Amino acid sequence: MLFYISFDFFEQKSYIAANKKPTLLLRMKTFYFFLVILLNINILNAQSTDKIQSLSSELKNAFNSKTEANVPFDVANKTTIMIKKKCHDLRKNADATYRAGDYCAAKLFYEEILKYLPNDLVAKKRIKKCVNFADLTPSRMVYVKGGTFYMGTFHARGNEAPRHKLHIDGFYMNKYEVTNSEFAEFLNRNYLFINDINSVIDLNGSFQNEHCRIYHTGSKFMVELGYENHPVAFVNWYGAEAYAKWKGGRLPTEAEWEFAATGGVYSRNCKYAGSNNVEQVGWHCSNSGNSLQIVGLKRANELGIYDLSGNIFEWCSDWYSDVYYRNSPSKNPKGAISGSYKVMRGSSYSNLPSATQNTVRSWVNPEFSVSYIGFRIVKDLPAIK
Repeated sequence: MLFYISFDFFEQKSYIAANKKPTLLLRMKTFYFFLVILLNINILNAQSTDKIQSLSSELKNAFNSKTEANVPFDVANKTTIMIKKKCHDLRKNADATYRAGDYCAAKLFYEEILKYLPNDLVAKKRIKKCVNFADLTPSRMVYVKGGTFYMGTFHARGNEAPRHKLHIDGFYMNKYEVTNSEFAEFLNRNYLFINDINSVIDLNGSFQNEHCRIYHTGSKFMVELGYENHPVAFVNWYGAEAYAKWKGGRLPTEAEWEFAATGGVYSRNCKYAGSNNVEQVGWHCSNSGNSLQIVGLKRANELGIYDLSGNIFEWCSDWYSDVYYRNSPSKNPKGAISGSYKVMRGSSYSNLPSATQNTVRSWVNPEFSVSYIGFRIVKDLPAIK
């Protein structure tokens, strides 16, 4: 609002022209005139400041909402394109690792997507599944990422040739061989459902310096003191399979076993599981004292799996065929359809160092149980939806 005065300003000019002295009233009118002009200027400045601040606020809000539609800023459009590309790359990596079964890595990718797109329902759903799948994986298992490798060798006995290329899907494998304490727990929880204990383990088994370290007393299966973490022995193939099913897993195929032993996709192409020096990774007749050793004392291989070279042979799920490599499927082979013997891989505390190489194949009657045969289990990846 502007203020106006109603007196004749030129009245003062006439006094000056006539060389007359202005009256007091005229002086007061003149002072009032200039005072009103100053007030009008301040009011206009204040109104302009408010308008500028309001415009600045509108510009700031518009810039901050640059990801919304119809924003007339080139910078906002470029930022939106960069965010979309970033999320596209993240989602591609997340989906790939998720389908490969590497749920820990997938979870990190999906969490990164939510930083840019906090309302992404797919990412939120996948994060929950990754957490659930990770919780289902026992701490004593490791993830074996799927990939390709060459199985067998050209420079060996006939049943290890020809060397052939295979693709193996991802799976989880026990970090260690199944121990006496773990198998005793299985027996205690399933005793009433096992018709004949001898059909799974020979409690009276004895061979060379070794004997079965699990015994039955009263209504409970116990382990000899000091042998809780030694690999269980005197378990036949059927006993190993029963334990694997009880744990929600299975025995590994021969191809899965060799893929894991060689280090999977992280293989350094070592002769033994994790090294070219057998002393670093395996127990054999020259360093074991001709007896079983506690699991995990030697160095792990590239995947963090122990004792794949030596200590104790390990049951596989396959029926054995000495010519199977000649016609093996190129993806996830499962062995011969039928046979008289089951495959066992690895080696034992009583074998020569040369017998602990990754490619060596062995076989035996599935009902056979002895001190130098044990097992470890694997688990398939959860179904992807």
